[in-house]
Amino acid sequence: MLEKNEVNNKFDEINSILSKFENSEISLSDAAEQYEKAIESAKELQSYFNDLKNEIIVLNEDFTKEINEKDS
Repeated sequence: MLEKNEVNNKFDEINSILSKFENSEISLSDAAEQYEKAIESAKELQSYFNDLKNEIIVLNEDFTKEINEKDS
């Protein structure tokens, strides 16, 4: 799983690439490479957030189970 600073770096990388596109600071030859980098970063972030979601689900299930056991 990505660390917090790695997540921030991925967002910064994507924002930098998008800024280059918006400001036309990138040649067409570099555009495809930068686009691929942005997609890869986005996929890594998606995986990270899916992992977080799954951890939250497990924690919620554990918490619910613990509460139910205390109520019994």
